[in-house]
Amino acid sequence: MFPAPSAYLTFRRWTEDDTAFAEALWCDPEVTRFFGGAMSRELARDRLLAECERDRSLGIQYWPIFLRDTGEFAGFAGLRSDLPHLFSHL
Repeated sequence: MFPAPSAYLTFRRWTEDDTAFAEALWCDPEVTRFFGGAMSRELARDRLLAECERDRSLGIQYWPIFLRDTGEFAGFAGLRSDLPHLFSHL
């Protein structure tokens, strides 16, 4: 399950081949300054694999977002899985 496309954005699931997108997000100090700071490439890869596993086990994750018109990677958004009681009805 992931959000339906909007007029401007599309979503999809992370895959293990999305290392470049993961590094663009989680290794960039400007992007991560409000949530803990930049990760190493190794930690970004670990986070990517964790998002893939979260999707397999719970059906939710922080999904990658792309601009609908150009396909350009725009970031990510999603649901927190550390609050399982909120998702028991899904």
